[in-house]
This record gives sequence, C-alpha cells and structure tokens, in this order.
Amino acid sequence: MSALNAAAAAIAIAAACFLISRGNNYQVFIIVTVGLTAIVGIGLNVLLGLNGQISLGHVAFYANKVDIAVD
Repeated sequence: MSALNAAAAAIAIAAACFLISRGNNYQVFIIVTVGLTAIVGIGLNVLLGLNGQISLGHVAFYANKVDIAVD
C-alpha cells in the first residue's frame, strides 16, 4: 500500500468517525447500514467472484442485520 493510499484511507476513516460522532440517530443508522451492506457485498464478491463458492453464513449475517434494523 502506497503512502497516498494509506493517507486516503486514514482520511476516509476519520471522516466516517466524525460523521458518526456528530450525527443524529437517523444519520448514524444510514451510515451503519451502508457500511454493513458494503462489508457483505465485498465478502460475497470475494467468495462468488474469486472462489465460486456459495456461503449461507453471509445470508444469515445479512438477515440478522436487517432484523435488528427493523426492530
């Protein structure tokens, strides 16, 4: 990882932390939902795209996140 990429990642993480700390409940909910969806999407991309495997664990994780978000 180059120094430029590391600096960009650090700025993005700092911006996300700032938005979470200063946001109201709705904004935090949206940021967390987008983050968890991105994690699930990246994980599925690695499993299905590179390995060709299907994981039911991702489905359970995503269903649990949706269930918690609805409550």
